[in-house]
Amino acid sequence: MKDYNRIAQKVGKMASFCDIYNCGCPTEHNPVNLYFQMREPYIIGIGFYVSYDWGEWSVYYTLNPDIKMRSDMERVRGIKTEQEMYAIVSSVIEQIRNSVKNKSKGE
Repeated sequence: MKDYNRIAQKVGKMASFCDIYNCGCPTEHNPVNLYFQMREPYIIGIGFYVSYDWGEWSVYYTLNPDIKMRSDMERVRGIKTEQEMYAIVSSVIEQIRNSVKNKSKGE
């Protein structure tokens, strides 16, 4: 079974977060269901989810701090490997950072 604590620690090193937690109790078919809320300059209230269920990774994210429900977020599903998931999470973090930078420049 995947260890959500290990995943949280590894993703937690990619950016500054004010909140990281596993949503609900881990189960055999859904051992990882993590929420990450970023805490970096000018990034307020933007978070994303990383989950592992039925043998595949999924990443749910938004660039809009008003969107809070996972079902309303953009999603990347069908990720087969942990390394691929980390690459996608890194890309999502950069998208969030760039989105905030562009807004602060008035673009």
